[in-house]
Amino acid sequence: QESLLPTVWSDNVFRQSCKYGKYSRWVLAKQFDDGAFLIDLAWAVRILYCLGPQAYLTLDGADISAYDPAFSMCATYSPGWRLISNRNGYSAIQQQLLLGKDSYASLEILDQVMTQGKHVHNGPRKPLIAHILEQQPEIQLTRNKNWSRAMDLEEHTKLLSFLLRHPESRRALLWDVDGVVCRGVTSLAKERYECWDTLTEAYSVGEPLLRQIPHMFNMAKLGQHVEALSWDECCGF
Repeated sequence: QESLLPTVWSDNVFRQSCKYGKYSRWVLAKQFDDGAFLIDLAWAVRILYCLGPQAYLTLDGADISAYDPAFSMCATYSPGWRLISNRNGYSAIQQQLLLGKDSYASLEILDQVMTQGKHVHNGPRKPLIAHILEQQPEIQLTRNKNWSRAMDLEEHTKLLSFLLRHPESRRALLWDVDGVVCRGVTSLAKERYECWDTLTEAYSVGEPLLRQIPHMFNMAKLGQHVEALSWDECCGF
């Protein structure tokens, strides 16, 4: 699927349309020209879905709601959006929405993806997940079932392929990423984990902002949706 990246991402019509979206114009930066960052986004979604709080898949009707990319780009009567409209209900469950040490890797990736747009890179860039695993040598993928599932290469390929073949889902994910990152990923951490760069000097930890929550629901539902699809549905030609 990586061979499709240059072709898909060179679609100038789609690329230029991103400049009209409040949370999608960030991808117009030159550093994103090769589309390789989509590999990282797919890993982040996969990790969030597999290791993140089950609340994003069960609360506020998420357990009976189908994935819809439209939920990412406008306020709707959908999981996450309903929740934040009820401030009292949200306050009662917000601790369930915080990410533990392992699942926080997804937010670390998202933050680093967007940060790379501010810096010039020379030569090929390793996927961020490679750096994540280098930073966390205690992660033994063959011995940790949860991490092993999150890092399933076949499932990652399905997710990446789905994003490459569905422009509206691709656009929706761009909105979700910026909608979370622009408000500070550290606010979604359960604790100040010293192993993650973004948390070393974090100002706010464990205080998720209302407008981040729908985007977190949407990314988790994306991961769930694609895992339920067959290989041919995602990757067939």
